[in-house]
Amino acid sequence: MEEEKENKAYVSFRASVDVAMGVLYVFISVYCMLLPAILEQYGRNYVYILGGLFSFYGIFRFVRGLLKFKKAFLNKPTRRSFPREDSLSNQN
Repeated sequence: MEEEKENKAYVSFRASVDVAMGVLYVFISVYCMLLPAILEQYGRNYVYILGGLFSFYGIFRFVRGLLKFKKAFLNKPTRRSFPREDSLSNQN
């Protein structure tokens, strides 16, 4: 039981880091693509390519974090279903 709580805490921490880093990557990429000084210094195409890659990776991290949260906290354990007595008697 204690080990399960530690595992859940670790998964929760990793998921929150994934969500936060995903938001940060997207924010930085959008900020860099909108900043005229960076566009002039490095070139529009280069900044857009790197910004697109950063945005894609940020979205990936964000979705991965949300899926970890969902898997760790929203999945309720299901009851084990046993075969009905009718199906057992038909197997003879």
